Amino acid sequence: MIRLSSLIVFVLLLFACAKKDLVETNKNQIFGLGKNYDSLQQKIIFYTNEIKKNPEDFELLVKRSKTYRLLNENELALNDINKAIEKNPDSPEQYFQRGFIYKMTNQYDKAIEDFNYALSLDSNHVAANTEIGFSFAKLEKYDVAIKYLDKSLMLDTLRHWAYYYRGVCNFHLHKYIPALSDFNKTIELGQKDAYIYNARSKTYLMLNRFYESLTDVNNAIELDSGDTELIWDKNYLTKEINSLEKLKSKIREYSFKINSGESDPELYYQRGTTYLGMLDYIPEPKDETWNNIENDLIKYIELAPTGKNSKFANNILSAKRFKKNK
Repeated sequence: MIRLSSLIVFVLLLFACAKKDLVETNKNQIFGLGKNYDSLQQKIIFYTNEIKKNPEDFELLVKRSKTYRLLNENELALNDINKAIEKNPDSPEQYFQRGFIYKMTNQYDKAIEDFNYALSLDSNHVAANTEIGFSFAKLEKYDVAIKYLDKSLMLDTLRHWAYYYRGVCNFHLHKYIPALSDFNKTIELGQKDAYIYNARSKTYLMLNRFYESLTDVNNAIELDSGDTELIWDKNYLTKEINSLEKLKSKIREYSFKINSGESDPELYYQRGTTYLGMLDYIPEPKDETWNNIENDLIKYIELAPTGKNSKFANNILSAKRFKKNK
């Protein structure tokens, strides 16, 4: 049975991570163009007038820069924060603000440079540790990213985006259990956006936890019903779960016949190879399923040493023993 390849899953999660940037940007745009638009514009007018009166007041420039960023006017925001840095070059917060603008415009190398400088002035700057971690993750330097995200979470255990970013990094490093833990914590802290459920669903899938993966896809669809990727995922998972349920049904059928006293050796072979087919669908550890396979195939060989499937049964047992001793 053809399974969804790891490569496709990685691409999909990378899309989910990139989608977060889009969501953040859209939130800013919605905030700027919605009911608060006039309020923000009034703030721009106020700060502009105050800057004219107090041209050396760098804090006013910082405040206007933040307001421009909320309006998604990143060039104007960058211009103001550059002027603020010229007037007060020793503030970690100003380098952080400029780095954040670079991050929002996908200039990750520049963002990292500014976040690093902010951290050189204040190594315990929580947001700088978080956002430099995110920026390294976008450059696929996941181990480096995790170092900063760990520091961020050491300083603030409730920083939900740090958990999310670290979860993405752990996923790409094939560390699915830590990734799952990070996504769980993100959701536990109240972040229940579609892309977070989508990321956790992909992680459950890599752990062969199909039912939980489908639950998260359904949660994501409730939040974003127009995402065609989520619909595709739901259809795929539903198909895989149906296949798993068919295998379980066959095992129950063979077990009923064996327990009812039917003496056909092929029943043991059929049940053993059905267990074999389930290996692709069950999470680690798989020892119990392997034991079921081994017991059924040994019983089959005992009852039918020259049976039509005895050679294949012996090959499976040999492969299992080789794997165990490896």
